[in-house]
Amino acid sequence: MKLFWRLRLPYATRKATEDCKMWLVYLTSVALF
Repeated sequence: MKLFWRLRLPYATRKATEDCKMWLVYLTSVALF
């Protein structure tokens, strides 16, 4: 189970950062236009 989380966590955090970037781009575009 620990091995599973060790493999899963980096992927999850990477996806979370990608989502955050997309949200930032979306919010800035909404604010600008």
